[in-house]
Amino acid sequence: MNMNKGFTLLMTLLYTTAALAIGLGVAFLVIGEVGLSGTGRESQFAFYAADFGAECALYWDLKH
Repeated sequence: MNMNKGFTLLMTLLYTTAALAIGLGVAFLVIGEVGLSGTGRESQFAFYAADFGAECALYWDLKH
């Protein structure tokens, strides 16, 4: 009977560790995705700025 006293504590520790590992894994995935979305947004801004610059240069070449 004394052999089963620590079993509940051990199982609780194992479940808690597994839940923490899953939670941290999801958190790292979310942080990575947020970083990628920010990079994509900045890339889109850079593309439109370059396109505007090219259009502006073409306009000035044709008008002057």
